[in-house]
Amino acid sequence: STNYVTLPTGGNVTATNFTDLTAVNGTTYYYVVSGVGTNGEGANSVQVSATPIAAPTAPAILSITPGNTQITLTWSSVAGASTYNVKRSTTSGAEVTITNTANLGLIDTGLVNGTTYYYKVSAVNISGESANSSEASAQPVPPPAAPTGLVATPGNHQISLTWNAVSGATNYNIKYSPTSGGTFVTIGTSTTPNFLDPNAINGLTNHYVVTAVGLGGESLNSAEVSAIAGSQIQPVIGGIVRTGGNGLSIISSGTPSATYALYGSTNLADWSGATVINSGTFDATSGTCTNPVTIDPANRAMFFRLKSPYP
Repeated sequence: STNYVTLPTGGNVTATNFTDLTAVNGTTYYYVVSGVGTNGEGANSVQVSATPIAAPTAPAILSITPGNTQITLTWSSVAGASTYNVKRSTTSGAEVTITNTANLGLIDTGLVNGTTYYYKVSAVNISGESANSSEASAQPVPPPAAPTGLVATPGNHQISLTWNAVSGATNYNIKYSPTSGGTFVTIGTSTTPNFLDPNAINGLTNHYVVTAVGLGGESLNSAEVSAIAGSQIQPVIGGIVRTGGNGLSIISSGTPSATYALYGSTNLADWSGATVINSGTFDATSGTCTNPVTIDPANRAMFFRLKSPYP
């Protein structure tokens, strides 16, 4: 059986509660209570036990991240803590508790963009509250402005996009739609104000918008642009250079009135089976050819090469 000793200081009380101020943190203590009257002391109550613990130590704020009308906080876990008090103010050193949570983070919403908010966090357990953490501050920010100056430049099975850089943007979302004003789907991201869409289908109109992304979230869409990917003339013989677009433009740095032939192939890597689409004479002075050609937009699998002079 357990030998209980009446506490020497305050162990005899007339109230129905008692605080043992002699207990040492980390040690388990067992208690019983007996009633005392004019006829003596009664039997002991049922035994109870408890282990006193110290108030927790202060947590550390690990991160503070601004957003659009909000700030996200995270802090370190404290041994023995059951909850945490989050304190805030718009004045440094004047923080007051705004919430108590068992989590190790908080998204503080409903804030005013451009206003500086100061935070401290304390840990709480049954023994009390810790000291405050060090102070941290942040200023919520709106999303960046929508990009401007978006330009689409067509190529062979690809479209190149460029736009003006946006202040406060960390990256950009590039969005595509097959129809003007349709539902735009993100097809890529970029940390610089340019992007190459390598999956554009020749002969089809491709529509694009771009958004800027920053700490405050994503901007509105840019103005929409569109372009039609088209076949490009491949590197050629005799001073003819490649160009892009819906049709074929022939540019010669060689002798005026040079003869040429336009070959077509369905295999970019193998020209052994290429056929002559047409031939003629190109005048570099006037910029015209005797037998111009326009490529059928439906012919999306054809590659072209010029030979000059011809034959």
